[in-house]
Amino acid sequence: MAEKLFRDYYAPRRLAFTSGTFKDIPRREEFFDAISQMKPEDWTPNTVDAIATSSADGRRLIVKAVNYDAAPHTLLTRVQGSRAPASATVKVVSVTAGLDEANSLAEPDKLRRVEATKPYMRDMAFDLPPYTVAVIEIRAN
Repeated sequence: MAEKLFRDYYAPRRLAFTSGTFKDIPRREEFFDAISQMKPEDWTPNTVDAIATSSADGRRLIVKAVNYDAAPHTLLTRVQGSRAPASATVKVVSVTAGLDEANSLAEPDKLRRVEATKPYMRDMAFDLPPYTVAVIEIRAN
């Protein structure tokens, strides 16, 4: 299911990648403004991986994230650069499953995609429940 979700939202240009999580801070805007000088606290590897890609024309940004952890985590994103859209639509598609959960003949829809929308801002936070695969599509208007 995750492979199909990722394939459905393919974009060829790699923009950024991150792995692991760190302690959240009360004023997240400080994180974005000082990221080049910030030393994250309580770094935890093997919890979340995320990659950002874009279409060739840059009008469609895709962020794919996986929360491998039994705890929820928050993915912080900042859309920046000369081609960053002034306005856009944001769609979030996710699949959440426990470690032993799977679709079966008895429960063919136990695991399914959940779609939601979110207001576009240059700085956004996305909650990732435990064991979640998520795709965020940001499409310029």
